[in-house]
Amino acid sequence: MLSRVARAAVKRGERPRKKTAITLAELEAMLATCDDSLEGLRDRALLSFGFASGERRRSEIAAADLRDLRRIGPQGFIYRLEYSKT
Repeated sequence: MLSRVARAAVKRGERPRKKTAITLAELEAMLATCDDSLEGLRDRALLSFGFASGERRRSEIAAADLRDLRRIGPQGFIYRLEYSKT
């Protein structure tokens, strides 16, 4: 049903608006709110990973698997994303 609604909107010339990506300053402000608790460390890791991996969709970040992460040097990683909606 949603796809029919979306197609009808496109026929009327209405295009869905893309969400704007966060800036580095916005990311830094969000990271500053994370404390040193386990939840804060988790949140900091998820925010950093999402931003550093090309600002992935929430679903792609949630589906991320450590097996798709490859270390390149002492502080670097490459994340292999098999499929993306875009």
